[in-house]
Amino acid sequence: MKLVESHGLQRQGLLRALSIGERQGLSSQDWALFSATGTTHLMVISGMHLGIVCGCLLLCLSRLLACIPRLCLLMPAQALAACLCIPAVTLYAQIAGFGLPVQRAFVMCSVFLLGMALCRQHSAQDSYYLALLLVLLNNPLAGFNSGFWLSFAAVAILLFCMHQRRARPALSTLFLTQVVIAVALLPFMLLFFQQSSLLAPLVNIPAIPFISLLVVPLCLLSVLLSTFSEPATTTLLILADRLLDVFMLMLQQIQSNWPRTLLHLPAVPWWQWTFLVCVTLLALRQFRKGHYGMSIVTLLLSLAGFLPLKSEIPEGHIRLDILDVGQGLAVLVQTRTHTLLYDTGPLYSPDFDAGSGIILPFMRSQNISKLDRVIVSHGDLDHRGGLEMIQQAFPLAKYLTSKPESLNLSSLVRPCRAGTQWQWDGVDFQILHPDGRFYSDNNSSCVLLLSNGHFSVLLPGDIENQVERLLVSQQTHLQADILVAAHHGSRTSSGPAFVRAVSPQYVIFSSGYLNAFNHPHPQVVKLYTNSGTIGLNTTETGTLHWDLPNSGELPVPQRYREQKAGFWTRLQ
Repeated sequence: MKLVESHGLQRQGLLRALSIGERQGLSSQDWALFSATGTTHLMVISGMHLGIVCGCLLLCLSRLLACIPRLCLLMPAQALAACLCIPAVTLYAQIAGFGLPVQRAFVMCSVFLLGMALCRQHSAQDSYYLALLLVLLNNPLAGFNSGFWLSFAAVAILLFCMHQRRARPALSTLFLTQVVIAVALLPFMLLFFQQSSLLAPLVNIPAIPFISLLVVPLCLLSVLLSTFSEPATTTLLILADRLLDVFMLMLQQIQSNWPRTLLHLPAVPWWQWTFLVCVTLLALRQFRKGHYGMSIVTLLLSLAGFLPLKSEIPEGHIRLDILDVGQGLAVLVQTRTHTLLYDTGPLYSPDFDAGSGIILPFMRSQNISKLDRVIVSHGDLDHRGGLEMIQQAFPLAKYLTSKPESLNLSSLVRPCRAGTQWQWDGVDFQILHPDGRFYSDNNSSCVLLLSNGHFSVLLPGDIENQVERLLVSQQTHLQADILVAAHHGSRTSSGPAFVRAVSPQYVIFSSGYLNAFNHPHPQVVKLYTNSGTIGLNTTETGTLHWDLPNSGELPVPQRYREQKAGFWTRLQ
């Protein structure tokens, strides 16, 4: 597909995605637009596209072979067409990279084609069950993939809609099908993503035929003709590019006119989700029987499944989450009515950062809908990499950092200075550093101490020995029960005097697996161990969670990888 990169095509990334399944050319802004409009499934080679290829080939070959009577005497035209379709669909799946979504679609199409080739009478449900069994036999862990549940649930809903024998106009049928799919998939969208597009049923009415019947065939023809005729391939790609340009402009116009179309759903416990699934199935059953009023009433009852059950934080308590963001740092602090984020994790690539990929999904999973203050300790990319997405999600939050001029934000950013204090819900927050003098990037880090009068937490950013000695000499009280190791456990930090002054019960190393910096350094780990401190590394534990009361003993942290461990970890 080298031709995609020439001729001044505007939508090269989309053309490659729809032609050969290569997604690297799609930006995070593109994915956000597709999510907001509910068109993500149209923008990559998926089961629907493979089904279109299979259906078009089967129809064309059946009509062509039916014109050869002698051949039909040996074998029915449809059976022979199905035999010829199998290698063609296999070739297309190979071109698309044979990823998990393509594998599922390939198995389902193959089951259908083999049934036709063998002239076996079978129902659509039988093919569906057989395909489901074969997918699980081919990959027993497929059930842990969200795409598995979404794709098979969507096909089941389509089979359900096919049983509606009432005669309706085509447009009405398409709209009704989209509404039913959107409603029936809500429990799965709630479980996996905590979000769903409100406009998906309306947008998909024109989008599905436009992409599936116009753009995708042009892309596929360009792939087939690329070996034989460069001018014909170029013409097809230019035409597909113009159609995609019109389509993207339409989506952008929809998003600009209705910017709040992405519905954020609350995270709910398993029993509440099970209730929602049962009520949704009951509503679909009522719909199938033609009891539309009862179906709507049942769906209204299912709204109870979206009521979040967020546990309330008592006055004076601290809820602390040290997120596993790899080689970087992100700490979420909650009091009874306020939320603070200390650092926003790293930027991994132009298409993925800790803000959009880790912090925001975690906040949605915890039903955290507001952020009062964001402290970016300093300007290093592993501490501010996710800041842009956080700022887009929470533009009204107050932002503090050591060097405001280093952050390109539309929101008001204030410098953090030693002596700044505030109190939220019985919890004291104090900035210990910097003091306004010039320091290097690491040594200019905002140092935050928070305490509820019984337990305290120290977040020192990336300060090194110079500032540690300064804090020890200036501060009368540095002791903290929980310390996030300065500079991820680098040997240029965590001097003996600082460790003695803080005297933590727990020290947390927020570092990446097999990182190039050898963080945490073995000498630093040994220093904390010899002082009686319990060392934890997010590389091994995953996200660490504490609920710190204002009395009693320091609780043991909850470790994500122990709580969410898969069954395979217990087999080791």
